[in-house]
Amino acid sequence: LEVVSGDVRRAAQLAARAAVEFDFEAQARRFATLLTLGREPSAETSGRGPMVMAPAVAVRVLAGLLPLLVGGDGWRFARALRDRQERLANEALTVIDDGGFAGGVFSAATDGEGVPTRAVRLIEAGVYRQPLLTWREAPPGRGEGSGCMLRPSWRQPPEPGPTHLYVCPAPQVSPASLISSVAAGHYWLDTVGAGRFDLAGDRFELPVCGFRLRGGRASEPIGAALVRGSIGGLLRGIVGVARDLTFYPQRYLLGAPTLLVEGLQLDAGAPAG
Repeated sequence: LEVVSGDVRRAAQLAARAAVEFDFEAQARRFATLLTLGREPSAETSGRGPMVMAPAVAVRVLAGLLPLLVGGDGWRFARALRDRQERLANEALTVIDDGGFAGGVFSAATDGEGVPTRAVRLIEAGVYRQPLLTWREAPPGRGEGSGCMLRPSWRQPPEPGPTHLYVCPAPQVSPASLISSVAAGHYWLDTVGAGRFDLAGDRFELPVCGFRLRGGRASEPIGAALVRGSIGGLLRGIVGVARDLTFYPQRYLLGAPTLLVEGLQLDAGAPAG
């Protein structure tokens, strides 16, 4: 979907097994809000505080973490990102890849090599279990391989990758309850640029747009701001997860619900491109 109003453009890719699964009314409301935000100035203040990330923003974070979650190098990144208590993430965070995800667009009983697919918990309640590994990559005692060889067409040989990689939602938690819990902070609806994730240097920055929150309600729009911090701090700062799991298509599907994150830095003057 692509919507343009004057010099403001917003786009999103969606995927479903049937068109009836799309909520176009909700998408229309979201795009109307994003077009309005595109005409607002950048954030005028800097500082720290709780931030609510809508699924579209949380998925961009998940995409930036792919080297940690997929492939044998994940072990090395996980060791470097753990804190002094050997924690990788907050216990609220569980990340799963599942080639047979029920109702998923890419759901299949086997992968591109005929290996059975299954759900693999990569991070479980904040504990790093393993990266996503093919049967060739799984060393004895260091994680199990799974059916994660992708074959987009008969012209291409199979290659490793996620299929339905997602942050596990909390069925009892609504997005509204996360937003209303923030006395003073921000609610980010979308990104306004690609962002940068440096796992080796333990740093990231992500340009976003959304609203300032006061008393659990949106108080003023913010057209562009830059969220930054350490990747380890980001993972340990995820203190709340909602139930609104939403998938966005790339070469695979990445999914996330609304997240509540603490401890990140907000800077003014984020680039809008």
